[in-house]
Amino acid sequence: MKVVSIYKHLQPIKWYTELFDKIVSDGAKRWEENVRELANSPKPKALEEMKELLIEKDPNITDQEVWDANRILMTLGSFAVSHAYTKLRNKDRRKTIKEWRDRDRAKDDRILNTEPLKDVKCPICDQDMEYKFSQLHDRGTLKKPDELVMFFYECPKKCKRKFVFEDGTPWISKEKNLCPICKSERNTTVTKDNQGKMYFIYECVNCKSRQVEKETD
Repeated sequence: MKVVSIYKHLQPIKWYTELFDKIVSDGAKRWEENVRELANSPKPKALEEMKELLIEKDPNITDQEVWDANRILMTLGSFAVSHAYTKLRNKDRRKTIKEWRDRDRAKDDRILNTEPLKDVKCPICDQDMEYKFSQLHDRGTLKKPDELVMFFYECPKKCKRKFVFEDGTPWISKEKNLCPICKSERNTTVTKDNQGKMYFIYECVNCKSRQVEKETD
C-alpha cells in the first residue's frame, strides 16, 4: 500500500533562517524593552546607588539630575544587552537550524516509513474502509510530546470517515472527550469484543463518572 503524506515538514533552508532571525530579533527586542523599562521606571535602590556615585563629583547634585543620569545609562545599556543577546544566539545559528531540519526530516521519514493499517472496518456497514492519507499527530503536551502517525480512512459507501493511530486506537476529538456531566476532560480506554467491535470507556478525571460507548457514526 502506497503511503500518502498530505504535509511536508521539511522546508527550504530560507524558511528556517528567516524563522531563526525572527526568534533572535524578537528576543533581543524583549531584552531591550525590559532594560528600557528600568530606565523609565527606575527602582529606588538603583537611584540611591547612582546618587552615591555622582555625589562624589558634585555634592549639590539634584534628584532630577540623578534620575536623568540613570536614564541615560540604562538606555545605553539596553542597546548593549540587545547586541550581546543577538551575538550570543547567533553563535548557535548553524547548529540550531541543522537540528530543526533534522527534526523535520525525521518526521517526514517516519510518516513515509509507517505502513497504513489494513482491515479497518466501517462500524456501520462492516466493509473494509479505504486508506486515503497519513499525517503526524501529537497526542502529548509541549513538555512531553507523544507523536504518532495517524491514518485517514473512508468507507466506500460513505458511511463514515475516521482517523486511526498507528497503534490501532482511533482519534477522539477534544469535544467528544469532555465529560457530559461536568465538562471536564476524560481519560479514554479503547477495547474490542470477540467480533472486533470497538468500545470506548470514558472516565472523568473530575467527577469520576464512567461511560461506555460502542463505536458508531
